[in-house]
Parts: sequence; structure tokens; C-alpha cells
Amino acid sequence: MAPIVSASLATILRYPASHQSVRVHGARYTKIYDDLAARCYTILMAIQSVLIIEDDRFIGEMYVRSLKKAGYKVDWVVDGSDGLVAAKNKAYDVILLDIMLPEMRGNEILDHLRGEQDLVPNTHIIVMTNFDQDEEARQSIAKRVDAYLVKAEITPRRLIQTLEQLGNTNSQPAQPA
Repeated sequence: MAPIVSASLATILRYPASHQSVRVHGARYTKIYDDLAARCYTILMAIQSVLIIEDDRFIGEMYVRSLKKAGYKVDWVVDGSDGLVAAKNKAYDVILLDIMLPEMRGNEILDHLRGEQDLVPNTHIIVMTNFDQDEEARQSIAKRVDAYLVKAEITPRRLIQTLEQLGNTNSQPAQPA
């Protein structure tokens, strides 16, 4: 058997597991390496599925394109009612939630999902908004979500970093008190 040639995991992960062999820095990796990379990729990506509830077409398309390119499975809905139905009917790792939506506002969706009973206990919710709220309203929402981001300040790269940080908090063992 040929010795394993050192290459970064990120380099190997660029190739899907369906490839029979790939070349990385001149070395040939067979399907076994691709399978290993696929398993490592799944372990590293604790967050895999994302629901985007966003009515702005430009912003929604930008997030969908960026997240899919980064390897996430993404569903996108453009109004609050459809967003609530999607969140209740399918398990997602993360919900990106706008506040100002047609049909039903984001804070109403939050009331349904994280009201008296948490209907999505294994789902992170990230509120992304440009809606200027007073501090009391912002704090009320922030208590029920995992992150509160201002759209004007967030880039696709920063959004992906936020998702990776949330995923890392899931995969690390609990620290003793």
C-alpha cells in the first residue's frame, strides 16, 4: 500500500465521496480516502440544514447561493406563514428568521416556535433584521434565539462563520460547572 501523502483535510473535502479517485498535490487518492473525507466532513459540519425565512429576494438568493456553496442543505420561503409551516413540518439545524415579513411577522413565528412550549428544541434560531427596534424589544427577542444579527452588518462569510460557531458549540462536550 502506498504511503498516505499529507494534504489538508479542507483540500480533500472539496471532492465529493462519489469520485473514485482524485489528485491532490500530485498524489492520487482512491475512493477510501474520499469516504473518509465524507465522514470527516459530516462530523465537522454539525449544522447541515438551514431554513431561510426572508422576503427580500436579493438577500434571500445571496444567502441561499452562499450557504449551498459552503455545503449546507437550504430551504427558502418568502413569507411568515409558509416559514412557520416549514419550521413545524421539517427538522432543521438552523432557522434564519427575518422580523419584517408578509403574512406573519418574525416575532409571531418566534412566539409559535419558542412560546410556552419549544416546538424546535434542537434547532438554532438566528434573527437577521434591518428593522430598528427599541432595546427592550430587541432583548425580548434575543432571549429566545441563538443569535441576533443586523443584515446591514452581515456578509455571507460572516454568516457562515456564525453557523460554524453554533455547530461547534453543539459538538463540544459540556463543561463541568
